[in-house]
Amino acid sequence: MGRREEAHPNHLLFSSPNMMAAFTQHATTLPELIAQVPFVKRDKTVKNREARLHCPASIIRPTEVEAIGRGVTAQKAKKPKKPSKSSLLRQALHDHLYSTETTRTSSAVRCEVRPNSNPTEDYTTVVLSHAQLYVFAEKWDIKSLKTLALFKLHKTLTSFTLYPVRRPDVVLLLRYSFSTDHTPDLVDTVDDLRSLVMLYAACEVENLIHCPDFLSLVGEGG
Repeated sequence: MGRREEAHPNHLLFSSPNMMAAFTQHATTLPELIAQVPFVKRDKTVKNREARLHCPASIIRPTEVEAIGRGVTAQKAKKPKKPSKSSLLRQALHDHLYSTETTRTSSAVRCEVRPNSNPTEDYTTVVLSHAQLYVFAEKWDIKSLKTLALFKLHKTLTSFTLYPVRRPDVVLLLRYSFSTDHTPDLVDTVDDLRSLVMLYAACEVENLIHCPDFLSLVGEGG
């Protein structure tokens, strides 16, 4: 695009003189370009008709071929990487909040959860106890207990390492949570326990699809 000829060593020649880069009022890379390529003085005549009509705020004038490459590089804005559906689901799971603050003590003290550290640890009793406590609180309309049960189940699931041998544990939780004997089929919304467990299963679906019990549950329409 730009070159220098021996006959005119002090001039930079362009084979496409009408090529122009325009920055809008929202441009964010102009400061980077300023640091790489010098500007033309304000009183300089601009030959490009479109540039004259739009009254450009800044016009650059490369003095060497290498400056063109630096200028093009400075204009390239890095596009943020689009998050995957899996990462969005997992972020939604971690962003779930259940306020259990009371006047007696804080939730941080009362609701500490110990993550599992090896495949031999069976957490079925742990997760089912939280789900059962929620169902009990729902039946007797004890809102603070419902919230506490959801909070502890959420903390357990978000810190839980789903080893292959522990996949059936999650299936048991799914079966319990979606049983109409324990939670209702609501019309305009989803039960809070079902919503939490469903979101966790969606986050771990690539792991759970290797579990025959999970596939069987899906086949049943569960």
